[in-house]
Amino acid sequence: MNESSAEKGRGRVVTGTLLTIASALIFGLTPMLNTATYDMGGNPMTMTFYRSFIAFPVIWVMLKFRKTSLKISFREGRDLALAAVFNITTSMLLFSSYAYIGIGMGTTLHFLYPVFTIIIGYVAFRDRLGRIKIISLIMATVGMIMATGSSGFNMTGITVAAASGLTYAGYLLSLEKSSIGKMDTMKAMLYICIFSSLFTFITDLFADEVAYVLPAKAMIYTVIFAVLNSCVAHVILLKGVKYIGAGNASIYSMFEPVSSVIGGAVILHESTSPMKMLSCIVIFAAVLIPAVSDIRNDGQVTVQRD
Repeated sequence: MNESSAEKGRGRVVTGTLLTIASALIFGLTPMLNTATYDMGGNPMTMTFYRSFIAFPVIWVMLKFRKTSLKISFREGRDLALAAVFNITTSMLLFSSYAYIGIGMGTTLHFLYPVFTIIIGYVAFRDRLGRIKIISLIMATVGMIMATGSSGFNMTGITVAAASGLTYAGYLLSLEKSSIGKMDTMKAMLYICIFSSLFTFITDLFADEVAYVLPAKAMIYTVIFAVLNSCVAHVILLKGVKYIGAGNASIYSMFEPVSSVIGGAVILHESTSPMKMLSCIVIFAAVLIPAVSDIRNDGQVTVQRD
């Protein structure tokens, strides 16, 4: 690899890493807006629906301003629909877990998904599994065990949160391994939002759980949540996955439980033990190890072109 290529590769790795970390920080903090609506008539299904329904017209306006073609192929539509199924299933499972074990604990257990992502990538797609990545995963898993070990266990909440990690691994891999990886990131998110809204609406015809009318304060929280989550965090995550791959992105996204635990303690006054805070430090270190390694190795990470 010549010097200019190495520098360009390093730049993409740095950009992809920073985008992924930024998305993780947003994902970790936005559930506070989510759960704040529950006392005002909201619920997990409602937030899953509105997260996509409110976001897609915002993204559509942005794409029209950019004069981006909205045409997609059959293959792209199929892949986007599958990604949407993974997306809404993850949301409903994760949001539901908060009612049993809180934001900090639910988000932390959700972060089994890097393990699922890398194992599925290795088994199904023969993705490279290096020593640094294995060490990082072990450290992150230890951090999650530390975060949950000092608290009482609620098996329903733990099972639901862990299941959300499995479906999110499917979501991340679908972004990288399918035709979505070659699409414009914002256009891809537009269709994921459209499909997610449609699928949630169809599901609600049988479940009858979506509260389509919420008090004004709850709607304000919901709009802010939807814009930050879908229009910002998901879009930059898509870009990050393009640059550094789903496996690497899943590791760097471990900043999410750190921001979630800290935010839950500071803003919602959730109990935070010294063990939980130590777990945040361990997870933080687990994220830094592969990030520094990738940047030092001349940015030699498999990426997708825009």
